[in-house]
Amino acid sequence: MNRFTMFLDYVRPSKAVRERIELLVAENLQGQHTHESWSRVRQWFDSQLSGRSLSPPSPLQGGCHDLLPVRARPVWENQVEIFPWLPRITPELVSTIRSEFLALREGGGQFQTYRNPKGSARGALPDPEGFGELAHDKGTWSVAYLTLPSMSFDNSPKCPATMSFLRSVPRLFDHALFSVLAPHSHIIPHCGPTNKKLRIHLPLVVPGGDTASCRLKVADTEVPLKQGVPLVFDDSFVHEAWNDTPHARAVLLFDVWHPDLSEPEIEFLELVQSAFEHHLQRQGMQDVAQKMPSRILNPYGIILAAKERPAPPAEVLWV
Repeated sequence: MNRFTMFLDYVRPSKAVRERIELLVAENLQGQHTHESWSRVRQWFDSQLSGRSLSPPSPLQGGCHDLLPVRARPVWENQVEIFPWLPRITPELVSTIRSEFLALREGGGQFQTYRNPKGSARGALPDPEGFGELAHDKGTWSVAYLTLPSMSFDNSPKCPATMSFLRSVPRLFDHALFSVLAPHSHIIPHCGPTNKKLRIHLPLVVPGGDTASCRLKVADTEVPLKQGVPLVFDDSFVHEAWNDTPHARAVLLFDVWHPDLSEPEIEFLELVQSAFEHHLQRQGMQDVAQKMPSRILNPYGIILAAKERPAPPAEVLWV
């Protein structure tokens, strides 16, 4: 039995998902020759079988544990050439999404303090409520989830234009949320878990105009946020964020699959990710049901547990 079969036994995907994964492996990832459209996943798959992760292309991706051999750029320039759908983000669309965000803010949206699983970021502070770790060391960082694999959120139907836009984005990675950084807040340096996707920040509320008071640092590159102007970056690089103003900063955050990956590779990775995410959700639901915060070690458990807790006070977030 190889390590990948053991993984499938562990996460217990549905019969149909497992059969599709095993068929794709047999047709494309075994034997001496691999078609170019599978070359990146073949290297990742071989590394999984051997138990040795691929080396990060940059030392500033050293905290990322799920690596594929794809281009590594902290911030992606010439975005329209690579993502031809970006011009759909017009000032009118940004205004509509901002209005839905503000209505969610005023109308009982599900906001929660962002927490990391324990041990996932250096310098993280213990959560006062005893589960997960805080990813900020000043102020408050809160999120309102819109989409995650295998989960639904009350926020989504309240934001129809936002959801319609997200569904129109090609090669969307199923992860989207509104991110709010309270006045005088700092998100500590951290790495995302994988480089198989890129992150887009669409700034909706940027106090202070286009100054460096609201900024993002990815690897060694600092970028000021500009309201309504999307920013594409690779969150597998160490990154951090600041809001040095006396007012809240808000962005729509969503992910897309890395442009180097082929459509067949994305299908395979989506199936594997779906199997793993379903496993994490089942595990998280068990931990929450047993009311054992010290055991809540995965993001699904943290999000489910946070749903049962009060949202951060409005006076903290919305100054």
